[in-house]
Amino acid sequence: MTRVALLASLALAGAVIVEAQIFRAAIEAVQVDVLVTSGNRPIGGLTAADFELLDNGVPQRIDDVGIEEVPFSMLLVLDTSDSMTGSKLADLKTAATAAVNAMRTADRASLLTFSDVIAQPVGWRTKGADLTSTIDALGASGRTALFDAAFSGLSVRDPERGRRALVLIFSDGVDTSSWLPAASVMDKASRTDAVVYAVVLAEGLPMNMDRTGMPARGGPVSARPSWLERPQRRLYFRSGVTLSPGATLFDQSSLLRELVERTGGEALVAQTSRQLRDAFQRIVMDFRTRYLLSYLPAGVEPTGWHRIDVKVKGRDATVKARRGYQR
Repeated sequence: MTRVALLASLALAGAVIVEAQIFRAAIEAVQVDVLVTSGNRPIGGLTAADFELLDNGVPQRIDDVGIEEVPFSMLLVLDTSDSMTGSKLADLKTAATAAVNAMRTADRASLLTFSDVIAQPVGWRTKGADLTSTIDALGASGRTALFDAAFSGLSVRDPERGRRALVLIFSDGVDTSSWLPAASVMDKASRTDAVVYAVVLAEGLPMNMDRTGMPARGGPVSARPSWLERPQRRLYFRSGVTLSPGATLFDQSSLLRELVERTGGEALVAQTSRQLRDAFQRIVMDFRTRYLLSYLPAGVEPTGWHRIDVKVKGRDATVKARRGYQR
């Protein structure tokens, strides 16, 4: 089993991996994953002429638009802390297996589990027994290191080039044991072309349901647990430091929301663990309908932060894409 290092190792990985994985636009064409929907339904059949793309406000010529035919690599980042014991863990295994089975033969996946320990129990594989048997063997114990897991999920990449990167993060609670602050995760997200989808388990929350009793498309997204929205005054490091009541703490409440928005993904909320399978399968299907836009930056500075704005011409469409990239 491969252990993904924490604290000193993560800090070292941050120094090394970030440099190695700086968004490839520094030397190559920029690739931007884009989801285009109308009324929560994907819009297909678009070409380069249908898109308008600005890089730091400068219009860019889109050289290529790919959809479906580009294989992807999916990293499942799964919360296996002690709060996931029993039926919740069984439902999570079912959901993860369903996501793997929804892949095509050319796609690949790997698994990252986290509690207060982060592990990669299986490397990159096409769908099959190696992945499903590893998922089936998962157990639950320990506390929740969500920040560390998110950073690690953005660091673990499929070594095969030419693949789209999907990071699916699942958790049922707040961070209780990370070493790293949210700022480290956000910086990492600015230096990767991976798209992050987050699934949060919030049992007992109201949510929109369709006539069949299953989550409506967009239903799981409509309800957000309070810890995604409101600041919480807690210390989330293993530092052992006790702070005075008036001390300023960093806020973890916006981590997943900010992470998915920054990378162009989406946050889904499942009311019960039985809905995890539908949420995971939806993510795979949605990711498959995303467009991959490629362009060579022109008329912009070669370094620094580059804000990306993507629109669809002449249509009432919702466009989700990463906010930008760091060069």
